[in-house]
Amino acid sequence: MSSRDVRPSGDLLGGRTVTIAFQPIVDMSNEDIFGYEVLVRDSGGSTGANGLVRQALARGEMNRLDRRVLTLCIRQRTVWAGLPLFVNIGPLSHPDVDVMARAYRRWVVAHGLDPARIVFEISERVPIVGGPGLACARALRAAGFGIALDDVGTGLSGLGALIEVRPDYIKVDGTITRATAQDPWAQQVVAGLVSLAANVGIRLIAEGIETGEHLRAVIRLGVRYVQGYYLGRPVVYAGDPTPFTGRVGGLR
Repeated sequence: MSSRDVRPSGDLLGGRTVTIAFQPIVDMSNEDIFGYEVLVRDSGGSTGANGLVRQALARGEMNRLDRRVLTLCIRQRTVWAGLPLFVNIGPLSHPDVDVMARAYRRWVVAHGLDPARIVFEISERVPIVGGPGLACARALRAAGFGIALDDVGTGLSGLGALIEVRPDYIKVDGTITRATAQDPWAQQVVAGLVSLAANVGIRLIAEGIETGEHLRAVIRLGVRYVQGYYLGRPVVYAGDPTPFTGRVGGLR
């Protein structure tokens, strides 16, 4: 994939300038930053990730948006070099996922980066079992990238997606993780997923942690990796890596 292939022209999403922000994922065993999720937005801040994705889908530009995000990740690798970087991808937008995955690998390797450090998130909100999500996950894994199953617990595929995709990470949706603070059913669901992840050798990340109560609840259930506003809000890289380094600390 050449730079011309990766850098879309200025009319992406009607001329919007797309940027990215980094939200930390924290390892609560030592309160260090384990990795980052990339969140897309327009540079003016008026449209968040969901709005941009809806616009890209409506305009048939998800493929270009995905490539733009990957380009920005590579340019801003000072932030995440050596750590896992979680990147959302829209499998419905790619007519040939094998070609896409191989092109992404060539692009990443050409910049001296390890594809295994880039973890593509496949959302349960799109069909996975028997759908495009499974083909996308398999193609990206074959190209050497990591795979995370996102929005676990709220999607279309259920446990069948876990069996078919066999991801490196599962990310439990925030609606479930937040409910663990009060709801015994949610607690049992998360505890079961923690046990499953440990038994098959994958990592579980609890998303949507917004308060200390949420954090303490999932820690009691055995969750090690957490993400959410309570741990750190998304930050746009402006040339100074200081906000992205060191321990988080004092969270419990």
